[in-house]
Amino acid sequence: MSAGLRTVRCAAALAHLEGTGQDLDHVEVHGRYLDYRKKDEAIECFIDLGWRYWRSATRYLDDGQAWFEVLPATARHPRYALHITPGARR
Repeated sequence: MSAGLRTVRCAAALAHLEGTGQDLDHVEVHGRYLDYRKKDEAIECFIDLGWRYWRSATRYLDDGQAWFEVLPATARHPRYALHITPGARR
């Protein structure tokens, strides 16, 4: 994935999350914190670009953090994303 395409996908994901009321200071994007002073336990949502960190999703969800997966674009489906939020524990 080119850096330009990654930037566009990241910007779209951040705009969507911001529109839903997500505090962007508590977001980790593709393995990097937006606010470098935050620690892992302060992260509320992880954004992944293209399934790269998918194997780590259960760790984030088990910690009560949301997962926002930006799916790879295709000619038929240019922009899809998957937003998973953890449910209440029983």
